[in-house]
Amino acid sequence: MRRRVNNVLALCYVCLALFLFVQIQKHTSFRSEQMPLLLLGSPLNWSAKIHLENVEIIAEECACRSQKSEKIHDFCYKLPEISSIRKLGFHNTIVLYSLGIKEKRLEELKETACNLEIRNFNFSKYPGYVAHLKDYRWKPIVIAETLRDFGAIWYLDSSVIFEKLNVSHVYDLIKCHGSVHESSVRDVRESREKHEDGWNREIWERNLRECRKGQYLLHGYSGHGILSVTNPGVYTYFPTNPHELSKKKAKMYDAGFVFAVNTRQTMSDIVKWYFLCALQEDCMAPKGASLGCSFRGDDRFTEYADCHRFDQSIINLVLANQFWYDRRYYVSEIVDFFHIDRGGSSGHFDKDLQCI
Repeated sequence: MRRRVNNVLALCYVCLALFLFVQIQKHTSFRSEQMPLLLLGSPLNWSAKIHLENVEIIAEECACRSQKSEKIHDFCYKLPEISSIRKLGFHNTIVLYSLGIKEKRLEELKETACNLEIRNFNFSKYPGYVAHLKDYRWKPIVIAETLRDFGAIWYLDSSVIFEKLNVSHVYDLIKCHGSVHESSVRDVRESREKHEDGWNREIWERNLRECRKGQYLLHGYSGHGILSVTNPGVYTYFPTNPHELSKKKAKMYDAGFVFAVNTRQTMSDIVKWYFLCALQEDCMAPKGASLGCSFRGDDRFTEYADCHRFDQSIINLVLANQFWYDRRYYVSEIVDFFHIDRGGSSGHFDKDLQCI
């Protein structure tokens, strides 16, 4: 399967519309014979700070789809993410990936929004099933390409609203690597410490001392574990430890809000498998997979709830397998710089899309 999918990689360029909040490290890239999608070059120099002046924005979303079909509506924008970023004072470029919005609407948006670049996705470069939007295969494809192009990114789904200009407390978490505690120690830690709320300085300082976060960080907890909402068909492609995966430290986090850096570990151990799964027909979307869950009582971790979270299940499983089934190594544990607004907007342009 790997060899067959690898042959497709050379054709891969980005999919769909999305709002990414991108930190440019243009000379940072990854060397791999198995990942021809990515540029060749040097690994990221972590001695240098990530400067907010260099932040660029790639934004979602270009289109909304019907809940009952794959039809793309011409003008159903959700624009609060752009507005929230502009209100904070960012003047950086917004790159919009379009799935099929009419040119007239895109031109109107380009005229209204500050520093907007539009990229159109060519579905003909991908297997036909990539166009099935409800399979969410576009997310890993977009993340892989933008990491290739920009080096370090904030990926935001249309529901994510930024509240802070300064997120250096997140960047500080991923500057070094220390040792890892034994599984039993981490089990006790998970049972004793409360769930993240705002910015807990005590936990943050401990994380700095432990110095073991990965460079692909999730942020928003989804309210359940990984095992309970991952179709068993996925394990054909990703063997795992079900006992560890059923523990509470293997929590699932939203796939639609990510800070990621193009390092060897990120690209070779995480993004590559996320990307390859998207291109394998039965991996990200096993036959019969459905979003609707049937949890047993209050159990959100130990029993399969007959549902599947598609891209979210895959990236969480890949991260859990890579980071000892312990979410503390692949989530920021900081939630004071954003909130989630799934209501979207009416689709009308407003002055907040402009630079201030």
